[in-house]
Amino acid sequence: MTAETAARPRLIDPTDPSFALQAALLAFIVVVHADPRRAVAGAVIAIVGLAVRGLIVKAWFWWMVTAFMTVWYLWEWPLLDNHVALSVYWAAAVGISLTGVDWRASLASLGRWMIVVVFTLAVFWKVVSPEFLDGRFFEWTLVVDPRFVPLASGLGMDTGALEANRELVASGMGGSLAMGAAVPAAAQILTWGTLVVESAVAALWALGERVGVWRHLVLALFAVITYVIVPVAGFGFMLLVMGVATVTTTKARLAYALGAVALIVYSTVWTSLVLG
Repeated sequence: MTAETAARPRLIDPTDPSFALQAALLAFIVVVHADPRRAVAGAVIAIVGLAVRGLIVKAWFWWMVTAFMTVWYLWEWPLLDNHVALSVYWAAAVGISLTGVDWRASLASLGRWMIVVVFTLAVFWKVVSPEFLDGRFFEWTLVVDPRFVPLASGLGMDTGALEANRELVASGMGGSLAMGAAVPAAAQILTWGTLVVESAVAALWALGERVGVWRHLVLALFAVITYVIVPVAGFGFMLLVMGVATVTTTKARLAYALGAVALIVYSTVWTSLVLG
């Protein structure tokens, strides 16, 4: 191995302070995987950004990515997933950070406050939604959403009844949904558990360094609780991408990276083998 080869930075390297930017590029592959066209576009953006030396720290590159994806996503706005939109906001955050003197500190600050805003808005919309606070949202979700079939089955719901519920909703006809005896209590636990954990994430991240590692632990707790049940790899990956921008040690970056990989693997296996 020559000295030049040894000095050449790796495309994806958690020991590199610019790993936050590398992860941000990978997000354009992960969050758009369900749409083949966007997946190809995301892969091209990531490959170019990682392969062309020095491009990843150029503000103009991120502004071009932001502009391109914004136009595309506005065109498809009615069908746009929230985590896909979040990836565009993060690309803009990277562009803003790279225009400053210390982009790492700027991106860390933006990552922190974007997490605060995301979770604050999540809690706000739940609090102002009566159907969420009284448990109806999770009651309906448990007996209709196919992603919750394993949990609903564990609560004693028959798979035939769950299928009938989905057919009833799809038909648009009136009627009562089959509801197991344990479902209302489980819906209440999910309702208030969600509010408590999401509020804790918003509060601890707003406090920042004053709470030390606790803000990272509560974000990990949210990811485990949420994505074990509903493995939404795109949104979970984006949260971890923003989180990795706020840490400064290789150990912490590796922890976030391993969390992201675990989420993707688990989501793929769960979706293909369990949910079919």
